Amino acid sequence: MATKIGIRQLVEFVLRQGDLNEVKNSQNTALNGAKIHRQLQSSRGEDYDSEVYLKKIVTMNDTDYIIAGRADGIQLNDDGALIEEIKTSDQVFEDLSTNTLTLYWGQIKVYGYLLLQEHPDLEQVTLQLTYFQVINEKITKTQQILHRAELDAFFHDLITEYEYWLTLRADLRRQRNASIEDLPFPFPAFRPGQHELAGAVYKTIRLQKRLFVEAPTGTGKTISTLFPAIKAMGEDVIERLFYLTAKQSTRHVAEEAVTLMSHDGLKLKSITLTAKDQIRFPEEQDVLPEDNPYMIGYYDRLKPALKDLLTHEDQITRSVIEQYARKHTVDPFEFSLDTSLFCDVIICDYNYLFDPLVYLQRFFSERDDDNFFLIDEVHNLVSRSRDMYSAAVSDQPISALLKLAKPDKSQPSDDLQRELKKVRRSFTRISKTLIDDQVTEQVLPDPRTNYYAPSEHLMNL
Repeated sequence: MATKIGIRQLVEFVLRQGDLNEVKNSQNTALNGAKIHRQLQSSRGEDYDSEVYLKKIVTMNDTDYIIAGRADGIQLNDDGALIEEIKTSDQVFEDLSTNTLTLYWGQIKVYGYLLLQEHPDLEQVTLQLTYFQVINEKITKTQQILHRAELDAFFHDLITEYEYWLTLRADLRRQRNASIEDLPFPFPAFRPGQHELAGAVYKTIRLQKRLFVEAPTGTGKTISTLFPAIKAMGEDVIERLFYLTAKQSTRHVAEEAVTLMSHDGLKLKSITLTAKDQIRFPEEQDVLPEDNPYMIGYYDRLKPALKDLLTHEDQITRSVIEQYARKHTVDPFEFSLDTSLFCDVIICDYNYLFDPLVYLQRFFSERDDDNFFLIDEVHNLVSRSRDMYSAAVSDQPISALLKLAKPDKSQPSDDLQRELKKVRRSFTRISKTLIDDQVTEQVLPDPRTNYYAPSEHLMNL
């Protein structure tokens, strides 16, 4: 069965270049973006087809892959062929980076190539990028007309570059599986209960079930779960293993377990992900991305850095990431995330899977049955999930903001102060109710409209 590679995934990996710019805050949600797409698509002519699925089977490294994706719109008529890609964002079109535009056009070019493959009678296609700026609803359309030979050359170069990394990943997998085949349990004998636990974990993986385990301290749960999971990985039952923990100490235990098995010949890539604020270099703190040498030109140096790291290291801990990040002048946090795409075992905090704001989209945006999760001390998830799925707001910064704005006698400053005071009064009304009722918390069935209204006015200034 051929493996599917999304067009966006292909294009972003090969064509991304230039600076690493941290994602800017945007009010443009995926739901709103989809709504805008439908509105624009519905306004096109009768010969316009929306959400057209395009695919092609490509052989790379002696393996078949399906290159596939959905074009936002295709128009075929007597005048020729047009492919439309719709993008939505808060940013002004003229402010889009060269890197962003390269990725946008790269995606459309792949659609153009696939369309011409399906229509051998066509020799050229019009590619249209439709950009919708959400804030002021401004639409910008740009077009390119490309011929078959140009798109053939573009796609060939794209696949050639991507094939190198596929070959590297396949070679690493073959080496991994060969080392796992005869891998022994790393101790002379199992402790009481360890063999039964390891068997239960292996069976759970095989049957794609869930397993909850309660065992006393000292049982050896880490090695009893990691060992059978890695054995299943060697049989290609799973492709990637996530070991999720709540504490740094348990992360070290998982690292030590992998080290222990490596002494018996295990050859796989493992990585420990460290929080952004902990792994960033001191000289990066409080520096804007456009002034940060580890972010400027990040994507131009990323692939050489990955080649170097993956060629020389198997257990990629924080110190290893920092060593190679300094050597190649790349941001260590982002470098660790990009490296994780080539790793078999990923040791990280709960939030990389469960937190809706910081979860690893590159792994979890879509369901992938090749991923397997070992969650350590799962009882800690109860309190952690309260933080992940609960929002908190406070009026404490308002006084300081008013103090800063007061010397400015301009109209925008007056408007800001007026709205800030309205928000503060809404907090006062809520706190007065709690004080009068002598309670510290209150659960309401509906949102407090008298609170949300002034807050929305402030955000829309």
